[in-house]
Amino acid sequence: MKTLYEAVKTQISIRQFLENHPDRQIKRIGNKMLRVNPCPLCLHRDCFTIFEESLSFKCFSCEKSGDIICLEKYIKGFGSNFEAASSLRKTFQITVGGL
Repeated sequence: MKTLYEAVKTQISIRQFLENHPDRQIKRIGNKMLRVNPCPLCLHRDCFTIFEESLSFKCFSCEKSGDIICLEKYIKGFGSNFEAASSLRKTFQITVGGL
């Protein structure tokens, strides 16, 4: 059985998460890489990259990086990964075990 973290990471892509924000432009910049403008964290341009193969991101301006759970934690100011993962589970209606 998948844990909450595994379920969230495999069922929600960072791209899917950011596509819910209409003020973001997402474009392909290479094989399995995307650029998001502006950065959802620092609002700088041409610095936020999504690495689709590793299910991760990095902003080369504010130096924040991680997975979908880290991104939710940074954006919403949660104090723990569990809070962020739970928020994503609720928002995207992900079922995990009996939850």
